[in-house]
Amino acid sequence: MAVSKLVAVRLPDEPVERLDEYARRMERLHRLKLSRSQQIKSLVELGLKAALEGEASPHPRKVAPRPDGQVMRMSLPHAAQ
Repeated sequence: MAVSKLVAVRLPDEPVERLDEYARRMERLHRLKLSRSQQIKSLVELGLKAALEGEASPHPRKVAPRPDGQVMRMSLPHAAQ
């Protein structure tokens, strides 16, 4: 078994409700019953993987109008670059 650190986190009701919905969905789709701790670990891993692979950006895209009236998408630079 890998060594793990205990990390305590306080969450507002809304994210906890979303965690519960995620758990119900996993149970319904995969017949997989996850503890809240397992849910959080799984979602943290998925989020980190997406963020580190560039699928998720911590910076939202902004839409800027061009002089000719067309819309041009701009990406803000990542802090890691």
